[in-house]
Amino acid sequence: MLLAQTGLAEPEVETQFRYYPVVVHRLEGMQAAVEAASPMRRGDRVYHGFTESQVNWKWWWIREDGRCRISRVDSQVQIVYTLPRLQTDSRNFRIRGVWSEWFWALKQHELNHGDNAIAVAREGEVQIMAIPAAVNCAEVDAEASRIAAALIEELKYRDAEYDRLTDHGARETGDIRDHY
Repeated sequence: MLLAQTGLAEPEVETQFRYYPVVVHRLEGMQAAVEAASPMRRGDRVYHGFTESQVNWKWWWIREDGRCRISRVDSQVQIVYTLPRLQTDSRNFRIRGVWSEWFWALKQHELNHGDNAIAVAREGEVQIMAIPAAVNCAEVDAEASRIAAALIEELKYRDAEYDRLTDHGARETGDIRDHY
């Protein structure tokens, strides 16, 4: 109720999970199988998971007492997670156990990237709502657009910094072989 009165709402979040198959017959071949199957590559680097996010804001203003102010802000976040999906004999409990332990750490790393996008969407709502009233609505709109663009750059920085600190999640997930 309080959020509606301030013109803020929770971001509308749309998530999608895409999976690429990883065929594993032997525990010792799991790392190589993931490396070979991953569609995410940049130079010599192979990524096991990837998160794409897009954040957009819409805002409305009203004119009161000869001044223009933001009256409402909505944000939309679209997140696409790409992750590996194990293909193995269902009776191979050892492979499935190792995979499960490693996979959930990888998935959490990618979900943290998604959380970055949602946090930036919320920050945008707050910052855009806080724009001071102005005589010219075009000024208010320009400031909202500037804030939105700056926050998109902030999201890129946060994700890059998170990947730098975690070595693209390797410090969180470990090498698959660490889970044997």
